[in-house]
Amino acid sequence: MERNWTWDNVAAYTEKMMTSLMKPASGKHTVLIVDDNPANLGMLTSYLKECGYKTPIARNGEIAITRAEINQPDIILLDVVMPGIDGFETCRRLKENNATHAIPVIFMTALTGTEDKLKGFEAGGVDYVTKPFQQEEILARVATHLQIRELEQSLREQSAQLEYANSEIRLLNEQLREENLRVSENLKVSEQKYHTLVGELSDGYFVVQDGTVVFANYAFCRMHGYSQENILGEKFSVFVDPESRDDVTDVYQKAREETPKSFLLEYQRLMKDGSSLSTEMTAKTTHYESQVVDIGICRDITERLQMERRVREAERMAYIGRITTSLSHEIRNPLSAIKMNLRILQTARTFTEEDWRHIDIAVNEVTRLEEILDEILDFAKPLRLNMGKCEVNDIVRECLDLLHVKFGQKFLVVTSCLASDIPTIYADRKKISQVCLNLLLNAFEASEIRGKLWVRSTSHSDMDDPSVEFTIEDEGPGIPQEHLQDIFQPFFTTKEEGTGLGLTNTTRILDAHGGWLEAENREPHGAVFRVYLPV
Repeated sequence: MERNWTWDNVAAYTEKMMTSLMKPASGKHTVLIVDDNPANLGMLTSYLKECGYKTPIARNGEIAITRAEINQPDIILLDVVMPGIDGFETCRRLKENNATHAIPVIFMTALTGTEDKLKGFEAGGVDYVTKPFQQEEILARVATHLQIRELEQSLREQSAQLEYANSEIRLLNEQLREENLRVSENLKVSEQKYHTLVGELSDGYFVVQDGTVVFANYAFCRMHGYSQENILGEKFSVFVDPESRDDVTDVYQKAREETPKSFLLEYQRLMKDGSSLSTEMTAKTTHYESQVVDIGICRDITERLQMERRVREAERMAYIGRITTSLSHEIRNPLSAIKMNLRILQTARTFTEEDWRHIDIAVNEVTRLEEILDEILDFAKPLRLNMGKCEVNDIVRECLDLLHVKFGQKFLVVTSCLASDIPTIYADRKKISQVCLNLLLNAFEASEIRGKLWVRSTSHSDMDDPSVEFTIEDEGPGIPQEHLQDIFQPFFTTKEEGTGLGLTNTTRILDAHGGWLEAENREPHGAVFRVYLPV
């Protein structure tokens, strides 16, 4: 292609190119809302129309795919749980369709587990909002991802235009060097506008190259308590709590291996004052100027986690409400027995052998009442741990010594096989002793006269997460197969007496330690309970 270049037409051409590059986007944005719940559709439509968005709707995944292909919305709000194909499958089909694969999808869900979030990102979603909806959150997330999409589209367009401009400019001779300097200056202005726009995002946005922060917006600086000049040039690990650094490194390694996927991670960010706060990050790896860079969007989730804790506490208090029914039955019976026996004793001038029997009954019933109340109180009060170094074998031996006399009541044969290479763990010794005693007493109650018990310990150092295991086996009747999952639920019991809180409190203690409990039946009869605690 030949041109007769003069200083005037070079200047006019360059000005035309730069004006085209910097032209802003205009027009209303369209948000396709996909939800089978009319109330949700009405609420979301109201929120978005107030801000000037067009809001077509769809009540299921099939309709959503068709309307997205025809209407080409700027963004899609997609419910996860719907009749027909669910939100995840709908998203996968949208991403497989060349006509709709570039449209950002934000999931709407009441599912807050990490596994469900990861499933959404794997399906191609860019973000999620949790139910019940908050108007400010809906609008902020929609606006954020529309801005990001516009930025990406703008950058692609500018890159294409710049490539064309460079091919034209390369035809110029040495006389056009000064004009190139002016073009470069205009490009810096365009880049500055990009940084300004990203700086207005409400979530923290950052770019890391070779482990060093090369860009961070104002929100990121504010979240960490630093000024921008103190962040740029620093290692990104400086802003991550030491306990979370391996997790952050792993997620970006995975992002490099599976580009262009984005990954969600919850981690602890490190503030300037040394405190750590809960943070959620969307991590992604991309290419910029022929180099691999890590980018991320992070948001503070301290308030959300506090809300989740309050919800869990409310659920726990709802369980406590059911204690009233349990108490009315479990406590009234022993109280009636105590009252009757004491009235009998009131009429006796001297104690006969029968009177002593009544006293024994009263004492036994009071003891049972104390045990019931202890279990209920353990369930009702918040769990607090007093952590320290512990030897699992020592705890098991102490519990066996405490119950030696009780086991003798049934002439039980107890066989212990405790491994000598059990590592020290960090735990609340008293709480772990409570776990061991609860399981040993359950085994005692399930055993017949002259039955057998086995107590074992071992360590698992070859696992991804090293752990210590101790096992308690009996040869009682075992657990009915249909009840194997129910035995850990509050107030569930197959015994004639008891609150059904023993195993519930046991699992609460283990959960607080990062451990878990497994139960199964043994052949030919009996039950096995396995306790796992992290090293």
